[in-house]
Amino acid sequence: MAGAEISRELSPARVEILAQDLPIQCAARTGQPVRNCDVTVVLENGTAIDLLGNVEPMLGDNGRPQGAVGVLSDITEQKRAEATLRQSRDEIAHLNRVAAMSELATSLAHELQPASGRHSP
Repeated sequence: MAGAEISRELSPARVEILAQDLPIQCAARTGQPVRNCDVTVVLENGTAIDLLGNVEPMLGDNGRPQGAVGVLSDITEQKRAEATLRQSRDEIAHLNRVAAMSELATSLAHELQPASGRHSP
């Protein structure tokens, strides 16, 4: 991808990786497949695209790697949907805690109120 910075999610911060460390180059060099590699491509305009990559090495007759073939799937919308879902779940959990605390406070207030209309012996 011309004009793109390639980065792999290694931590919450994005880290630029060298071309030789890209999944397709690794598979071609080592002869080992690369599975479910989550890669973020940052375009010159700052747009980030999340990709999921799978790469198979191409082995020659001698069993040595001769190249690699890879498939990248754009999972940007899926990642956004997952983030929205996580945020919604967090908000629901917070509202459930607030509701439980409100019920407890109401129950305590009811228990602590002096009983009206009761006569002492």
